Amino acid sequence: MSPALGQVVMLGLRYALARGGATSFISLSALLGMAIGVMVLITVLSVMNGFERELRGRILGAVAHAVAQVPAGVPSGAFDEALRAAPGVAGSAPLLQMQGLLSAAGRTRAVLVSGIDPQREPEVSILPGFIRSGSLADLTPGRYGILLGEIVAARLGVEPGDSLVLLTPRMRQSVAGALPRVRRFTVVGEFAYGAELDANYAYIHLADALALSGAAAVPGIRLRLDDVLEAHRTADRLEQDMQARFGAPVYVRDWGATYGSLFRAVGLEKLMVGLLLFSIVLVAVFNVFAALAMTVVEKRGHIAMLRTAGVSRVQIIGVFVTQGLALGLFGLALGAFLGVLLGSHIDAVMALLQRWLGVRFLEVYFIDYFPTDLRWGDVGAVCGVAALLSLLATLYPSWRAAGQDPAEVLSYE
Repeated sequence: MSPALGQVVMLGLRYALARGGATSFISLSALLGMAIGVMVLITVLSVMNGFERELRGRILGAVAHAVAQVPAGVPSGAFDEALRAAPGVAGSAPLLQMQGLLSAAGRTRAVLVSGIDPQREPEVSILPGFIRSGSLADLTPGRYGILLGEIVAARLGVEPGDSLVLLTPRMRQSVAGALPRVRRFTVVGEFAYGAELDANYAYIHLADALALSGAAAVPGIRLRLDDVLEAHRTADRLEQDMQARFGAPVYVRDWGATYGSLFRAVGLEKLMVGLLLFSIVLVAVFNVFAALAMTVVEKRGHIAMLRTAGVSRVQIIGVFVTQGLALGLFGLALGAFLGVLLGSHIDAVMALLQRWLGVRFLEVYFIDYFPTDLRWGDVGAVCGVAALLSLLATLYPSWRAAGQDPAEVLSYE
């Protein structure tokens, strides 16, 4: 660093750290505002990333990544084996899904009933890890047991061991004409994913589902994919490969058709919250601008003397750019440090606050803790944009300071 450049930097830092007067207060406000804005933005983005990760993990672990419809005339076992061996498929299991209406003690609830094979279900689902009472082994063919989401069970007022009636829209012919299929089931357990599935899902044994629906064979194969984010491409490729192998049309529906809009909404919410919180950083940047503008006014005489002493306009610009960047970068560094620290330990901090205040912040959400997913890409993006805005905020005041006429200024001093 040349002596002249070193003097420019030192003078800019001295202006940034000057005490007393309105300029000092605005400079401190700019530094603290930048620190708070960056800290809050990094922390909130980390928490929202954590919520998105938990939501994606639970819902996409519970629902099918893709469902392949068994072609007419093709044995479901052979179709299942072909899908299991296909590239990109991590697991498969037979599936029969149908809409149903549960009724117990005068209460009713519409649900999506999934007929599953308890032995194969762990290959494609996280269900076994979220069963609160009972187990998949309690679903035995011919016993007509049903596993309910805990919200469904609460709304129906039933517990394990209670019975209820399941009515499906699949019709059966009788002497009285076409009637819906109805069967009494026994509640064998409850599950709790901690998501909307707890209010809409129920599981029964595949054999019971086939008997209730009147289906002659398994209509679909549920798939777990190696890369859930590439589900649409994998589904398209499976359709082509299976159609070529079996010589019949094959339809594969991926999770994006049912839950894609949910995750797009979560992404949009994250973007909107990020933009709103970024307004804190913008206020801090404006304070940097105001601090520089006031410094230029206060130091008019000093600037004029520097100019008459041979300091160039470029060096004057450097002084005020240094001052503005010092305020912005000091605040940014402090905010980034606190944001990373808080974002990494937000669950412990919020647990402590909940104990102190005697309240629970997440009673209405699908988890009872604050998840966090600190991504260094987010930290870098926040810091990079904040630093760029701080630099831009210095340009106009610096240019105004360098453009002053020393003779005119000194004539009024």
